[in-house]
Amino acid sequence: MPDTKILQSLRKHLIEELFFGDPQARIDPEDNLFELGLDSLGVNRLVVFAERKLGARIPDTDIVASNFQDLQALTALVERRRG
Repeated sequence: MPDTKILQSLRKHLIEELFFGDPQARIDPEDNLFELGLDSLGVNRLVVFAERKLGARIPDTDIVASNFQDLQALTALVERRRG
């Protein structure tokens, strides 16, 4: 079961990045983040956020589309890479 604190932190960050903090925006754990507008710059910002705010160390080898496909995959990545 994914860590809900990590999932919520990532969701909040993504809403800020993708939807400019729109209070009506919603991202479900299974939603395809690339279809919602995540791009390579957004992936880089997510990596920085995960490393600085969530204590994850994400190596370059983990920066692949499947790890950023949706909130479930992203949360699992952060959980695996936390220090």
